[in-house]
Amino acid sequence: MHKFLALAFLIGFSNFAKATCGDDSIRTIFGEEPIASQMYSSVQKQEMGGWETGTFHSEKFYYLGALNKDNSTLIHIGYLNTVWGASCRATLRLIFMNESFKEVGQYYGIEKPELISPNKLSIPYEEQEKTIWEFKGNLPKCLMVADDCFPLENTIAL
Repeated sequence: MHKFLALAFLIGFSNFAKATCGDDSIRTIFGEEPIASQMYSSVQKQEMGGWETGTFHSEKFYYLGALNKDNSTLIHIGYLNTVWGASCRATLRLIFMNESFKEVGQYYGIEKPELISPNKLSIPYEEQEKTIWEFKGNLPKCLMVADDCFPLENTIAL
């Protein structure tokens, strides 16, 4: 009898301890305003942008800053982390937009970087040393982070 009760308790506790995510559609924006809100609004309208209300648990958008091309053109950097599904799966995107908030490209599945100086990002990757990437006017077709290639998607000419 004690084994049965212990087993029942263990099963009940493991079901309680499992993470479950509903379709709460909680949206949070971080970063310099009003640019962060303007960019997130534009991201939501993109083909691979924000998710529709009722289809995800939470979505966090981070405005990371801007890069300069040719000392004049600004390229805005955003990061979108969407948590969805019963198992709380995350979809991660590093998004680049021009001055008019039109997407110029994005990298899928990449961890959230940090703008560490003009035109330089520090990008984490699991337990490995962070990769320092310097923007030199173009987005690479393959962003190499700790020997892993993240392909450029949704790209248009800068």
